[in-house]
Amino acid sequence: DGRALRYTIKKRLLLFYLRGEEFSNMDLSRISFSGADLRYTNFSGSNLTGVRLKGANCQSADFSRVKMAGMYFWENKVEQMGEIPVTCVDDNGENWDIYKGREITNFEEATFTDADVSRAYLDASKAERFSLIGTNFDRAKMFSSLFNNINFTNASLEQAQMYNSAFIDILAQGSNFSKSVMTRSCVVRCDFCNANFEETSLVEAILMDSLFVGAKLTSANFSYSNILACDFEGASCQNVSFKNIVQESSVINSGNIKALKEEEVKNEKRISFRFATLTRTDFSGADLTKIDFENAIGSE
Repeated sequence: DGRALRYTIKKRLLLFYLRGEEFSNMDLSRISFSGADLRYTNFSGSNLTGVRLKGANCQSADFSRVKMAGMYFWENKVEQMGEIPVTCVDDNGENWDIYKGREITNFEEATFTDADVSRAYLDASKAERFSLIGTNFDRAKMFSSLFNNINFTNASLEQAQMYNSAFIDILAQGSNFSKSVMTRSCVVRCDFCNANFEETSLVEAILMDSLFVGAKLTSANFSYSNILACDFEGASCQNVSFKNIVQESSVINSGNIKALKEEEVKNEKRISFRFATLTRTDFSGADLTKIDFENAIGSE
């Protein structure tokens, strides 16, 4: 059972090669998996509260329905802000110490469907972009989190609960955010080109200097959001609400964007909807003089 496994791992037996093992529906709280090979391992339905995953290879692992709140990058030394340490910096492959997990934690193509991964503090601003390429967060709890310099390319976050979160310097081309909840979130310098935001809620959000070029935004809701210098060129915006959006840098004082420098919130570049499809799109209450509609299609 989970308790026996915990004692085994504390003795560092069978720790490092756990590829493809079955650990579903177990209490694995507080166990250190740092440096372990966890590829294709099944943790579905397990309690992973307080586990350590520094340098673990979790590629294609199944974390569906797990309790795993409070992940943070160990390099940032913010233990008080998190419970589960992972790593975003390696030692360049030289003299790797397997006991200390000095390698980047790998979550590529892992599955977190229906998991609780809320309150994450993944700030890779001082490292190379951390990869979550192809990772599945469908219906996951991801609220009250910070994601900085993360690669979500081709990831799926359908129906994910991401309200009150911050997304800074995110690369998420071709990713699926459909039906997700990003209410009152902060989005800064993100690349969502060709991403799917159909029926997504971005109500009362802060969106700044981000790309939605070619994105699918059908039935998305941006009402009452503060949108600055964002590019929606070629986006599909049928039945989208931009009701009462504002473009005011002076009101950006959210606690979610502490990583921004003061001078970075002063850009008042116009929003662009060039070549976008705007059928039945609601801009009531918005200042249209600050929006570029050149060659927009179907502004009914």
